[in-house]
Amino acid sequence: MARASFLILIGVLGGWLVPMGGSAQCPVAWDSEDHLMVLGVDSNRLYVGRSDGDLPWQEALHGPWALWSAPRLGGDLVPENLVPFQAPAWDKLGTVQHVSIHPSRPMAVMSAHRTPDASDLDLFMSYRMGPGEWSVPMPLDGLNSEKDEIFPKWEGRDLAFATSRTGRFERHLSLAATQYLRSQTLEPSGCQDGRQALSDVKAGLETIWATEVPPDGGPLRIVEWAVPVATNSLPAGWTLCLEVDGEQWPSPVMAVRDMSTRHLVAKLRGEEGSCASLQGLPQDRPWTVQWLREESGPGPVWNEASLVEAVVTAPSGRELRRIRLSSLQGWAFVFLPLDPIQGLARQRSMDASDWPQVEVAVVHFDHASAQAKRTSWEGFAAWARSTSNRKAPGSSAGRWVVTGHTDASGSQAKNEALSAERARTVEHWLITELGWPQDLLEVRAKGSSEPLGLDPALNRRVEVRWVPSML
Repeated sequence: MARASFLILIGVLGGWLVPMGGSAQCPVAWDSEDHLMVLGVDSNRLYVGRSDGDLPWQEALHGPWALWSAPRLGGDLVPENLVPFQAPAWDKLGTVQHVSIHPSRPMAVMSAHRTPDASDLDLFMSYRMGPGEWSVPMPLDGLNSEKDEIFPKWEGRDLAFATSRTGRFERHLSLAATQYLRSQTLEPSGCQDGRQALSDVKAGLETIWATEVPPDGGPLRIVEWAVPVATNSLPAGWTLCLEVDGEQWPSPVMAVRDMSTRHLVAKLRGEEGSCASLQGLPQDRPWTVQWLREESGPGPVWNEASLVEAVVTAPSGRELRRIRLSSLQGWAFVFLPLDPIQGLARQRSMDASDWPQVEVAVVHFDHASAQAKRTSWEGFAAWARSTSNRKAPGSSAGRWVVTGHTDASGSQAKNEALSAERARTVEHWLITELGWPQDLLEVRAKGSSEPLGLDPALNRRVEVRWVPSML
């Protein structure tokens, strides 16, 4: 069998498998006659392996794959011109299927044949001895079997991989505390519905890409697992006002429907002036709002050419969004979540507006400290300066949200205080050093409530995101 190194992913964010509910069918990410295998993500791209779909998938697992990539939240696949890494110390192995280098520790885990004529893939560990030098791979015998162990990846210090030791592929997790010699089965998602999963990558707080074996025997495919999130309701003070040619429409009536089911969620009735309360409506998913002219009663004099706008106002009284309505759209618009942190790129133009591309950067911090890691800060500072040069903050409608996070090592009170201190540190620098307007910066503190993954180092962070309005 020809030697082929599958892929090296250096410094990628680890995903984590989450038991999920949902329908029995997962949305297929890409329509392809080839085998597709999800491998990993970095800050911008999702990496996918591609193999000849004419081969049975069991045979394709043991052969070479080409590396492709796409935007991390979905989009067109494009080929990557990368040469797989192969250390001289690994030459005694047979085919190296896949390698994952730990993002912060001098170690790598790989799936490979023990010898060129071996029939199954096993897991091996190798350590970086110096620049360009790696140790001879050691088999992790406690994790291996006479079946295939494939696509290992780091979950913090722990290892996740897929194995067919029971006769069908299942995802497993092996803990560093047990020296990787034992593993536990990861529960499949409800969306997977008992199907075989070979790999999974968490691309956002609400998106997991996974490779599944289709029940019809076709090529391996990548599907999307949607992570359920708790329903967050808008608090008191959020209002939706209606204006016609700049004049307020008295006591408007607006119907709110769920985007996915089209079911009526609520009717908003203006109680004071032209504004209706949004309190209690879900803010974790899009919904459609339609102005019911007939039920709203008489108002300002207007015609089809009149400028009709819906205005969203925060509890502070600050106007956040202004959406133009038209008769062609049935006086309706899609209201996206007020804080569209995840998936915004995929919802672009859902409301028929031209949304600017989401801006985002992450800076990591030392343990129990508001002092950023030097290399992480250098990258963040370069991004911030580039952003300032490319587009003056506030030049389009929206705001910068600066959100602090911690790992789970402290108490809830300490974590919330530390996450706030980290966020204020970043905010202060953006204002004093780069001149970003303070009124366009919003600071939030999440404590340890929104981890990126199982690695605590990744969770000690501040995220800076541009949240656009629909002006």
